Amino acid sequence: MEWRPVVGHEGIYEVSESGDLRRVKAASGATVGRILKPRVSHHGYKTVILRKGGKPQTRAVHRLVATAFLGRPRKGQEVCHNDGDPSNNHWRNLRWDTHRANQFDLVRHGRHLHARKTECKNGHAFDQENTYIHPTNGRVCRTCTREAQARLIARKAAHPD
Repeated sequence: MEWRPVVGHEGIYEVSESGDLRRVKAASGATVGRILKPRVSHHGYKTVILRKGGKPQTRAVHRLVATAFLGRPRKGQEVCHNDGDPSNNHWRNLRWDTHRANQFDLVRHGRHLHARKTECKNGHAFDQENTYIHPTNGRVCRTCTREAQARLIARKAAHPD
């Protein structure tokens, strides 16, 4: 297993190719070589607390791995998980890409909140016959659109100008 220095914490922490983190320099009696135990966020991403200058800093493990093994991101880039699994932080599963590409990944892997919905807010099915994919608004319920148009026509008929 390959280990590399954590960027910004060189000589203090190292990160493995699969996302394990360990301390390499003792500070205030800390055990050297001990693997840090990550926390898991409510979105499923692993985070660790690193100390620098005595101050704790919470860091996302996937960002630490990507920076150590793939280099620093260009402006506007974020880490994307190729398989859609936020707990799989092996460097081969990560890439730097745009926010837009990351959002498309969420949809493609079925992890996007709105992509998982099976019906609109009024209870109509999001199926092939009842769903229109709008270029900017995403999925649109055809039944709701027809009902809104009917209400508008009725309102205009009741109040001609």
